[in-house]
Amino acid sequence: MSIEILRDNTIINGIFSPINFTEFPTSFTNSLRLILKGEINQSDAIKLSEYSKNFNKTIIVESNLSSYHFKYYSFFSHLYGFQCYGIDNEGIEKIQEIPEKIEHLEMGFLDKKNYSIDFLQKFKSLNFLSISGKVSGFQCLLKLPKLSTLNLYYVKLPNTEYFSKLPRLKSFQFTHGSIEDINSLSELTSIESISFWKVRGLNDLSWLVKLVNLKKISIGAQTNIEYLPSFHFFNKLESIHFEQMKNLLDISPISESNSIKSVYLTGMDQVPIESYESFKNHSSLEYLKCGYKSKKKRDLIKKMLDLPEINTK
Repeated sequence: MSIEILRDNTIINGIFSPINFTEFPTSFTNSLRLILKGEINQSDAIKLSEYSKNFNKTIIVESNLSSYHFKYYSFFSHLYGFQCYGIDNEGIEKIQEIPEKIEHLEMGFLDKKNYSIDFLQKFKSLNFLSISGKVSGFQCLLKLPKLSTLNLYYVKLPNTEYFSKLPRLKSFQFTHGSIEDINSLSELTSIESISFWKVRGLNDLSWLVKLVNLKKISIGAQTNIEYLPSFHFFNKLESIHFEQMKNLLDISPISESNSIKSVYLTGMDQVPIESYESFKNHSSLEYLKCGYKSKKKRDLIKKMLDLPEINTK
């Protein structure tokens, strides 16, 4: 068993019975993460539950749900979150024993078949949901009125029809997946933060112009994107991050936003220096990292823009 304190988080790793509670910290941070390694008996489960009440948020991590290390979730009525991997049909049944009032759930499914996530509708207090693997049944998210953050990994999406009907959804992250109907993304009008990394089917960004409430955009490894739409409509946008967008040559549309504060580009050597000229004397821009490897080019951009804060490393 190992114990690590990172800022406001206490992480206890490798937990299994019998547990030596004398090793546990007696000063408490905001959150506690319990990473299980083996079976936990009832006596230790009760003690873990009592100990976790010293923290505002407790998350239990099951590294392999198929082995079912922890059978006493009922003692954790105050449990904030649950994280689990290696989920199969049997694992789905086990997840349903978790207290329904949890607010944070991260799940990784075995890469064998397509699993239905319809069982999620019982967790009506969820505000954070992360899913990795082949799943279906996203209509169940309509039963989660408090959901504000949705992260998807290796998921195949026909569209985002149901996401647009989530009243509190503010953050959407999509990584290593695919989408058939990218126009449905334009319906996510309440979104404030959006992130895509290597998503098949994401061939253009014209749908972005409808998302006028965006504050943060992060897009990477989308080599099919060649043009940016106008950013004139983004009056709340503060930060944008583009990485490895190999065929994107013109970044000047970003400067059309009158609210942008931070522009962070990585692996963007193909962008001509002239494309940065539109950022001269920008009214709101405070920080810019150009995507050049060459120090000579970075220095040219620094001299050109003369920003109060600029990263040239």
